[in-house]
Amino acid sequence: NAIPFTRIKQYVREVHHMRMRKISQSFLLVVAFSAFVWAQAPGQNPWPIPGPAQPGGPGTVNFIQGQAFIDGQAISTAKIGSAQLQSNQALTTQNGKAEILLTPGVFLRMASGSSVRMVSPSAPTFLLERGHAIVEADQVLDHSNLQVMLGAATIHIEKHGLYDFNATANSVRVFDGKAVVMQGGRKVDVGSSHEVFLSGPSQL
Repeated sequence: NAIPFTRIKQYVREVHHMRMRKISQSFLLVVAFSAFVWAQAPGQNPWPIPGPAQPGGPGTVNFIQGQAFIDGQAISTAKIGSAQLQSNQALTTQNGKAEILLTPGVFLRMASGSSVRMVSPSAPTFLLERGHAIVEADQVLDHSNLQVMLGAATIHIEKHGLYDFNATANSVRVFDGKAVVMQGGRKVDVGSSHEVFLSGPSQL
């Protein structure tokens, strides 16, 4: 037999009222529990709102593979994300690789047998002392003033892109982006798909 429409409406109303009673009871329990916790810790927020995550500063070690050292002290995997180069400290790799943060959105990746020294954390400047490194710049702000030194040359990274620094070949390559190379009073703009050799103290 077909169920009368009025009976269906009545059934829906009963189910709705039952659900609302359960929701009200649950809400009262939550309020009561909150009051209890608050009473246990007067003057304190029982559920503190976490603040925004603080990004690492220049020189923060983001990744290591194999062996890496800061001024001769080995970096353990537990220190990844917290170990940070201070002014005049050097990060070296031995039978491994490493990645450090230069500025937010800009990363320097070191090959095995390389050494990078923090020259200045305020106007982030890093010196590639030996080996090979690549800088991936996803975001370069106008006021970043990001610099990498190689021998007697100072290289300003002007735009987002991919940059290659080779202390063995004494060269700078720009796969994508734009860099300004300064050495011995000379300045050269280096665009995408170009390379500069640093020959001697004053020649580019």
